[in-house]
Amino acid sequence: MRHVYGEPGDEAGPESAVMIAYLESRVAANPEDAATWRMLGRAALGVGDDRRALDALSRALELDAQSAAVQYDMAFLLQKLDRPAEAADHFARVVRLAPDSEYAAEAARRLESLPAPEGGSEIVQAGYEIRQFDGTQILEQQNLPPFADVVKRPPPLLLRLEFGALYNSNVALTPTSRNLALNQAGSAQFYFGPQIEYWLVEHDAWRAGALFNGQFTVNESDFTGLNLQSYQPGAFIERSVFLEHTVLVPRIQFVYTLDQFDGTTLANRAAGSALLTSYWDSGSTSNIYWSIDNTDFSANTAAPAFNSRDGVTNAIGASHTHYMGVRYLQSVTAGVDLQHVETDGVNFSFNGVSLFAAANIPILERLSLLLTGGWGYRDYFDAVAAPSPNQNVWQGGARLQYRINEFWSLAGVFNYNRFSSRNAIFDTERSVGGGLLVFEY
Repeated sequence: MRHVYGEPGDEAGPESAVMIAYLESRVAANPEDAATWRMLGRAALGVGDDRRALDALSRALELDAQSAAVQYDMAFLLQKLDRPAEAADHFARVVRLAPDSEYAAEAARRLESLPAPEGGSEIVQAGYEIRQFDGTQILEQQNLPPFADVVKRPPPLLLRLEFGALYNSNVALTPTSRNLALNQAGSAQFYFGPQIEYWLVEHDAWRAGALFNGQFTVNESDFTGLNLQSYQPGAFIERSVFLEHTVLVPRIQFVYTLDQFDGTTLANRAAGSALLTSYWDSGSTSNIYWSIDNTDFSANTAAPAFNSRDGVTNAIGASHTHYMGVRYLQSVTAGVDLQHVETDGVNFSFNGVSLFAAANIPILERLSLLLTGGWGYRDYFDAVAAPSPNQNVWQGGARLQYRINEFWSLAGVFNYNRFSSRNAIFDTERSVGGGLLVFEY
């Protein structure tokens, strides 16, 4: 049988009793040291003291549930104790916590002979599975001005800043992340999200310039290692074409994303997009777009043919926002998006479709409510995982915004994502909610 970084119990030997005594003195002196508790559990397992091993590894999990190594050792012990359902749950957590590791490769192999994990409902899935290929991210990066501003010439600087306090059920999420995280990664957080577009060149109907979008968070003290820094610089070129009842704006843009956790690089993504926006004189807006990106993760997987998330995404789509102009319904939006994701690891390539909609509802003169929702389906056409990881994807959200003056607003936000799959590893959910202060110029 293949071993992973030394299987639990490999510490067995004549000196094991001395080692156990030493480790017990260490945990007595420092009972909050998860690594030492783990070492004690492995040493106890090596001499056949399963009860002591279970107690020590349980304590290690209490102190550091995000450690794939501790989760693996606990799963190994539970399988030895003939507790297959619990073992499967912990092996599945290993895969979610560190999918590119040797631990995950061995855990996935052991899961093939165990019952389906029971812990899927307490898992939230991050990054690649949360990322919405419904055009919203592409359109947000475009910083679309209203029709009147397009006709009269919008300002050379478009600026939007959001800051506030949120509760995020998965602080391991990044714009490029394709990892999974346990629900213990939920945290209150301070959030800052800038969106900046500046025209560097303007000539007649042509414009070219720079973009910068970002996401920055500060989490509770237990999760400072997951403080996110997402830098998204870019560039664009576009032209306005004036017709009788509409202004057409074809645009090409490039965005580079660098994601870091507490200063340590997780991944980078290079994305190019081609968009055509039509601003109608009625106030309505139409879009068609194509986007291609390549994502590269800093950590190399032990089994890239199965588990690598590196790869290329193609997405095409169209959306239309119709201006209603009635008292309690200002506008409605509907769109469709098609995706083809080709990763180096066969378990994460998929074809997908997304349908999405939104409604902007004026409540008072300065108070409005934006409701969003959508459904999608993902076919993991090359996956070797069983049962099938194919997903139905549901999303919903609400944004209640009060405009203080021309530049400042207050917003209460909530977003929910649900990924429904027969495979427990792909059956997940995530929610984010809180309050934001918004500046727009």
